[in-house]
Amino acid sequence: AMRFDPATGQWGSADALDDNGSAGFPNNQLFGTEGSGVAVWPRLTDGRVSIRASRYAVGTGWGDSIDIAAAHSELTTVIPRMALSPSGVGAAIWPEFRGSETEVWANRYDGASNQWSGAIQLSSTDSTTAPRPQLAVDPSGDGFGVWSEVRESSRTVKAWRLEADAAAAAIVTLSTDMTANPAMNSDVRIDVDAQGNAIAIWDVFEMGDYVVE
Repeated sequence: AMRFDPATGQWGSADALDDNGSAGFPNNQLFGTEGSGVAVWPRLTDGRVSIRASRYAVGTGWGDSIDIAAAHSELTTVIPRMALSPSGVGAAIWPEFRGSETEVWANRYDGASNQWSGAIQLSSTDSTTAPRPQLAVDPSGDGFGVWSEVRESSRTVKAWRLEADAAAAAIVTLSTDMTANPAMNSDVRIDVDAQGNAIAIWDVFEMGDYVVE
C-alpha cells in the first residue's frame, strides 16, 4: 500500500502489508477526515486460505494484519470487498467454495473500536459460478450487499440488508432470471445515498440479447 498526502502533494513509500504465504486480490476503504483506513485481502498459507485485515491510522501507519475469517476455497476465488461509512462502520463481504457449495460471507467492522464482529454466512447454494458480491453503505453504516447465484441457465440475484445495530442477516431475492453464459454477465452493482436509498443494477439475458435491469 502507498499513501498520498494532499498537504505535500506527494506519495509516500510503499508499505508491505503481507509477505507471509501467497496474498493478493486486496481491497481497501478510507473513513474519517485524516486518512484512516482498512485493507482486506485473502492469504494462502500451507494450503489454508484466510481473510486478512489491517488498519491504517495517521501517525502510526499500518498495524499488523489479523485473521477475520477462514475461507475453504481457492485463493483466486476469494475476492473480498469493503464499504465503510465516514465514521468507519461497515463490513467486508466475500465469496468462497466449500466442496460442492458456493457461499457468501461477511464480517461487520466498527472503526471507532477497530473491532470486527465475526464472520457470518449469508448464503450457501449449489451455484455453478462463483458469485462476486458487492457492498455499499450510507453515512450511518447501514447498506446492502448484492450478488448472483447461477444454476445452469437460471440466475437469482440476492441482496443482504446490512444494519449497523442488527445482529441478524436479512436476505431477499431481487430477481430470478435467465443467463446464456454466466461469464458474460457483469457483476451486480449497488449504490446507497446519504439517506439510505439504494439502487441495484444488473444485466439479464432476454430473448437472445443482454438487457439492463
